[in-house]
Order: sequence, then C-alpha cells, then structure tokens
Amino acid sequence: MRKVLCLILLVGFLAWSSTAIADLDTEELFIAKCTISTIMGRSPLIMKAKKVASIIYVSYKRSSDGTIWRFKCKLEGGLVTWGNADGRWRTEDYISYTSNNTIVTITEMHSDGSKTVKKFPK
Repeated sequence: MRKVLCLILLVGFLAWSSTAIADLDTEELFIAKCTISTIMGRSPLIMKAKKVASIIYVSYKRSSDGTIWRFKCKLEGGLVTWGNADGRWRTEDYISYTSNNTIVTITEMHSDGSKTVKKFPK
C-alpha cells in the first residue's frame, strides 16, 4: 500500500512540475513575442516562437510582401535583450517587462530619453 501511495505522489509531482515548467516556457515565449511586437509594430498573434536553450526565437510573416522576419530574445531578471536571429544583440535601447496574471507590459526606453509602453492581455 505504501509503495502505491508513493507512486501516486511521485506521478502527481512529476505531472505538476512538468506543467509548471511548460507554463513558464509558454510565459517566456509570450513575453518574447510581445517584445518583438512592441519593437516592430506587429501583432504578437501573427508571431511564432520557440525556445532553444536560453534563447527564444521569434518569427513572423509580413502580410504586405510575404517577407519572413526572424529575431532572437533573451529574458533575464525582468530585462529583454533582442536582435535579428542571425545578427548582433541590440543593446542601444533598454527593454523591460512585467507580468501578472492578466497582462504583460513591455517598456522600451530609447537612447533619446523617450519610451514606449505596451500592454498585452494574456
């Protein structure tokens, strides 16, 4: 009986932890899409994202000419570093994010002192 109970608890824990990890990955993918949306002025709904190690790759197809645009993002401590997928990391602007249960907020501080703030419902 103890072995069965331990097995049930172990299976439950593994299911919970894999769900928590999947939720975290999904959250990070959404934050990366919202960041690129803020920078490029496109809807995050048209974007695809995938995570490879600690880098999130975001892409979208521009409807006006069919061009595929690809970017990369790193999320660290509330900050986002981004760049073209095959280019350098862009560090000219300071990009931060906050997230709660209902909204992701992206704040882009530009080198001229201006800022862009966008809110995205989850």
